[in-house]
This record gives sequence, C-alpha cells and structure tokens, in this order.
Amino acid sequence: MEEILIVSLGVFLAAALTVPAGFGLSTILTPLVLILLPVHEAVAVVAVVHCAHNAGKYIALKEAVDFHAFRRYGVWLVVGSIIGALLQNQVPNDPLLLLVGIFLVICNAKYCNCRISRYCIKDASCLAFRRKHLF
Repeated sequence: MEEILIVSLGVFLAAALTVPAGFGLSTILTPLVLILLPVHEAVAVVAVVHCAHNAGKYIALKEAVDFHAFRRYGVWLVVGSIIGALLQNQVPNDPLLLLVGIFLVICNAKYCNCRISRYCIKDASCLAFRRKHLF
C-alpha cells in the first residue's frame, strides 16, 4: 500500500513538473511505475497516463497549440505509438526492460547536452510559454 501511495504522489508531481518544462513525463514516470509493475504493463500504464496528460494539456492550453507543428510531427508520433504498442508485446521482458533503460538514458543525455540536441534545457525554450500563461 505504501508503494502505491508513493508512486501515485510521484506521478502527480511528475505531471505537474512537466507542464511548464514541456517534456519529461515518461522519464520520471516510467521508473516509478516499474517499481510496481512488470515492464510490459508499465509501458502500457505510462502510455495511458501520457494520453490523459496530453488531453488535459490540450483542453487547458487549446489557444496556444501550434497546429502546424502537430500536423508535421504529431501524426507520425501517433503512427509510431500504434506500431510501438503492437511490437511491445512481441519482445520478452528482459530485452524490453533494457531497451526502455537505454531509451531513458539517451533521452536524458539528449535534453541535457546542447551539442547533441538543438533543444536545450538551459535555452529555456519554455520561457515564452511561462510568461504568456503562468505569470
């Protein structure tokens, strides 16, 4: 019971922190859910939470959505999500856990290192959002 409470609190804090940052829900949420569930179920739970989180952000920030960017990238993200959901049941637990771990490490390194990514945390690309919607 304690584990569920701690993970639930962590999920709530992760969702609250990722709205102004613009990224990071999976990075924080996946290890928390892996405490309670096997990897296949954890990936599915993270996907459902991601969908609900994005729907909530869309409803709250509808006027700030860049539909041009969505048409350019979002459609392919949806296609990739469906393919990933179909394939994740084909991979055994241990290799999938390794793939999830490698993905989380690479994503964190990418966001924290400006030489790897055009987008950088220290660039504060979300400051325009913060100024417009939070302050």
